[in-house]
Amino acid sequence: MKMCGTRNSIMKRVAIIFLSGMILLGMVASVAVTASASKLISKGNAKKIALKDAGLGNKKVSGYEIEREGTKKPRYEIEFRYGKYEYDYEIDAVTGKILDMSRELINKKTVGKTGKEVTVSKAKSIAAKDCGKKASAMKNYRCIKKTDDGIKIYRITFKAGNYSYKYEISRIGGKLIEMEKKRK
Repeated sequence: MKMCGTRNSIMKRVAIIFLSGMILLGMVASVAVTASASKLISKGNAKKIALKDAGLGNKKVSGYEIEREGTKKPRYEIEFRYGKYEYDYEIDAVTGKILDMSRELINKKTVGKTGKEVTVSKAKSIAAKDCGKKASAMKNYRCIKKTDDGIKIYRITFKAGNYSYKYEISRIGGKLIEMEKKRK
């Protein structure tokens, strides 16, 4: 009987040690998650970063939505509308760096219907001016003539700084239809 009692006693001690270890691990994991979550930028700061990049500062935007995504690489996905464009941003929730951004014309019905045809050179300068870079800073520049949704466009791609860019500019009138930039 003493042997069983000793065995039970040993089993109880093992169980207590095991449970204590599990609780301790849970507490450590909880502290780690709390510490990493506290290092994230706020939703408000992510919004400021997006609006500043869009050149809108404190202007009132519509259709604003923000969600935090990801656990290993947390990021904020932000959408809003201003003027004739819809904006989408993906911002690193730790560093505040813009990972991805796009701007698209909401109503394309009248695009490419009036105006003069712009040259490839003019389309390139429209893209350069929009992204704030000199045309000479555009690396791996490529321009393709195509038709998209019945609109004659130039699709321009290039790299500049830490980003890859893609532009769609109407060949008739030179209207910026869509742009995208992604962190390399």
